Amino acid sequence: MASPTFMHQEICLAVYEALKRNCPRGLRPALDLSLRVDDRNEPRPDVLVANPARGRRTPLPIEDAVVVAEVVSPTSTIRDQRDKVELYARAGVKAYWLIDPYHDRLVLTEWTLVGDAYQITAKTDGVFTTEVPWPVTLDLPALLRHCNELFGPPEDDAP
Repeated sequence: MASPTFMHQEICLAVYEALKRNCPRGLRPALDLSLRVDDRNEPRPDVLVANPARGRRTPLPIEDAVVVAEVVSPTSTIRDQRDKVELYARAGVKAYWLIDPYHDRLVLTEWTLVGDAYQITAKTDGVFTTEVPWPVTLDLPALLRHCNELFGPPEDDAP
């Protein structure tokens, strides 16, 4: 699997900062940590929020995660849009965010756990605002402008 691009990492950092802003006591955002779901599944989301009490342990138990966010890469599209939606819902993660940077805009889709399945509760390329699991705002157009200033406009074959 190819390493992430600069833009991918910049988006991850922006998501991390947005989550950190109002993060309640007893929870902490983190980048690139493994989560143990079961003997066959140990995903490593781009950004997550979890209880840091077991912060010296790897992988973290999936039960400790309350939000998971992935930034789509060319090699991860199907896994991120289908497989991980099912995996995280089955594991009981309250919210899953997917940020897609591949169409001249950033699109964030939010799935929220309702019962034992996810429902799409937001899909936007504008300013994303949610209350689950606490108030978070992420200005996607501003983030895209920032990325374009840093890395130039999208190329024909890349984000």
